[in-house]
Amino acid sequence: MSKLLTTLFLFVLTVSFGQEKLVFKNEFKENKTYITTSVNNMEGTIEIMGSEESMEYLRNAGMDGEMKMVQQTEAVMSMTTGSKNNDGDVPLEMVYEKMTSNGTMNGTALPVTPNPFSDLKIAGKYNAEGKMVVDSIYGGAANEQLENALMGTFEQLQSKIMFPEHELAVGDTFENEVPISIPMGNMKPMEILVKSEHTLASIDGNLAVFDVFSNIRLKSDDNTMQMSAEGEGPGKITFNLKDKYMVKYEAQVPMKLTMNLDMGMQMKMLMNTKSMVTTKIE
Repeated sequence: MSKLLTTLFLFVLTVSFGQEKLVFKNEFKENKTYITTSVNNMEGTIEIMGSEESMEYLRNAGMDGEMKMVQQTEAVMSMTTGSKNNDGDVPLEMVYEKMTSNGTMNGTALPVTPNPFSDLKIAGKYNAEGKMVVDSIYGGAANEQLENALMGTFEQLQSKIMFPEHELAVGDTFENEVPISIPMGNMKPMEILVKSEHTLASIDGNLAVFDVFSNIRLKSDDNTMQMSAEGEGPGKITFNLKDKYMVKYEAQVPMKLTMNLDMGMQMKMLMNTKSMVTTKIE
């Protein structure tokens, strides 16, 4: 009888622990430094098809009908928070300490782009409602176009992972749907929609791990650019329960894009992007 009671007791403890429920929410703490490193590795092929006349035009311009591209980008952003004010806001200041991009096209090195955010400082706050607000951008080569680009980037980053307000236990899932605008040079930006399903896979000490599966599609059926884009792939999120912050994000998303060009040409792009974002809190 005692063995049976012991077994039942251990079973109850195991079930209770397995059903631990928590609320997840990114928070910026006072007087801390958040150092975020983002690394993206992309490999892809670009194939352009068209009439013999249009292909001859490309060859004369030094381009081939099929190109292989490899690119790596790395960015390091440091964010320092201050003391909470009377309104419950936590002031913060961000600096891009590093931003590099290297790549090749058919084995030839691509031009190295200088860091557009060099010496820029972004001042803002984490307000009482739990949202990051950018108040000003100054220093470096700050201008209206760069400020608008940064504002849009921060808005997209904030909506990239929105945890639900209710509690989650291991095995629970939730979904995010995030619109993203991708600049296309002189053309209209490409508007895509990223739908992600997140499953709380495990809780181990201070770390919770979510399995993620993302699906990418064009945002609207009103496709005046005659373009199609699709992709899907897995990822993982690691959330630090003590610091109340997402400290690691990994994703691998193959993507296929087709676009009609001038002179009756069509471009097909196959890209496989691996991304890793890590945050160290000091």
